Amino acid sequence: MGQKMSENKAVIRILSCQTNRYSQYADCCHRKGAADTLAALRSAVTAAGLDHRVRIENGPCLGYCSVGPNLRIVGHDLLNGVTPAMIPALIDRLKTLAD
Repeated sequence: MGQKMSENKAVIRILSCQTNRYSQYADCCHRKGAADTLAALRSAVTAAGLDHRVRIENGPCLGYCSVGPNLRIVGHDLLNGVTPAMIPALIDRLKTLAD
């Protein structure tokens, strides 16, 4: 009874592909800037006060290497070509999902 409403809500999981293909000729999220995108996302989630509701994980290859970096909001969205500049819009989406 004394629990806060936010404690009853499910955690939003985000999988971030960090795959690094060994061939220099193969597309992969790592070579397309996935590490920078992941760092920007982690910082923005914390700054927005969502770190208690959003769990960001290094995920497996999401199968869309040619259009990476890729993120999956588990149960909701698959996002392709995500750059640090796109993170503010993603934070808005996460706020909507967190409500």
